[in-house]
Amino acid sequence: MNEEIDIIELLKRVKEGKAPKEIEINNRIYKFNWNPPDICKTYIRSEDGYPFIWRTNDIIKLDTKIKILDKPIIEELKPVKYGNVVTIPDRDILMNKINEIIKFINNKGV
Repeated sequence: MNEEIDIIELLKRVKEGKAPKEIEINNRIYKFNWNPPDICKTYIRSEDGYPFIWRTNDIIKLDTKIKILDKPIIEELKPVKYGNVVTIPDRDILMNKINEIIKFINNKGV
């Protein structure tokens, strides 16, 4: 099942740099626009390239449900600091291997 959020959560994710690449609003699919000239053109419709806030029949209210169609991105592990030691060598090796797997999964969209 796809995750559903509202417009506020969507804009929050865009601001944080975690914008979903593809969403669905009112049975229409929109793709993320990497270089929007303004906020209204952050997402554009796949079928005709119109922004997600364009016509009156595309009314989006604060409580409009937005389906996230992307597969979730897994965040990589970060080093943990123990006193003056950043990580323990064995944990460093394991963390790097896990991060390689995460990068592979995120890039392949598994």
